[in-house]
Amino acid sequence: MLGAPFPWGVDPEDIVSARRRAVVPFIPLAVALFALTGCTGMDLGPGDGAASPSPSADTDAPSASPTPSGSESPTATPTPGPTGTASPVAIPTDCRDIVSASAYEAVFADVPLNPEGFTTRSGAPFGQVTPTTPPAGATPAEVVRGATTLDCLWRDPGADITFLEVALGAVDPAVGTSYLDDLAADGYTCTDIHEGRRCHLTRPNADYPVDESFTRFQRDGVFISVDQANFATNDLIGDIVDRLWG
Repeated sequence: MLGAPFPWGVDPEDIVSARRRAVVPFIPLAVALFALTGCTGMDLGPGDGAASPSPSADTDAPSASPTPSGSESPTATPTPGPTGTASPVAIPTDCRDIVSASAYEAVFADVPLNPEGFTTRSGAPFGQVTPTTPPAGATPAEVVRGATTLDCLWRDPGADITFLEVALGAVDPAVGTSYLDDLAADGYTCTDIHEGRRCHLTRPNADYPVDESFTRFQRDGVFISVDQANFATNDLIGDIVDRLWG
C-alpha cells in the first residue's frame, strides 16, 4: 500500500484498483506495515496470520533513491490528516516507537532502519510522511495510501530479499472497511482480531525460494499495513495495537 511496487511482484492494490474503481470520500487513511525479504523461510505467528500462497499480493517495496534513516519523537496527541480527520489514538512519529522497547528488541534487534538508498512508492524518504489528498475517483486503496503518516522500513542493504515495512495512518472507518472488503474479494483471508479487522495474504516470491506476506489491519479509524519477506514475526499487529491502544 505504501512505497514503490516490488520489483519482483505485482502490486495487488493495483489489481483491486483496476477491478473495483469507485469514488470514495477524500478522507486520509492509515496505512501500512511493509515487507522484509531474504533467502530463507519465513515464520509468521498467529497474530500476523499465515494464509495459503496466492498469485497476487500488496506491497510497497523500496526504490533506489537515497533516503535518511530514523525518525522523530512520538506524537503526543491525535493529529488530523489533510482533510481534517483525526486519529482516535496518537500515531507515533518515530519508527522505533510503534511497539514497546522490549518488543522492538525482540522483532527488529539490530536490523537497519530506513537505510539510505531506499524510498517509499512516492519517492519520499521513509519515516514521517506527509498525508496527501486523493484525487477525484480515488479507490479505497489509493485513499489509504495517501493517508499514511508513518512509513518504516527495516532492511539490511546488503540482503537480496529480506525486509519488513510498516505503515500507519488515520482513515475514515467506512473507507477502511471498503478497502478490506476489496482485499477479501481478491483472495486475502480476513479475521476479526485485536478489536479490529485484519486481512492477510501470503504468496511465494517469484525469484527467491521464500514467501512474501501482506497484512492489513483497521481499528477505530487507524489503518496499519505490514509487508514482509524472510523476516520472522509473531503477532506484530498485536504488538502495535498494544502500543497504540495500551
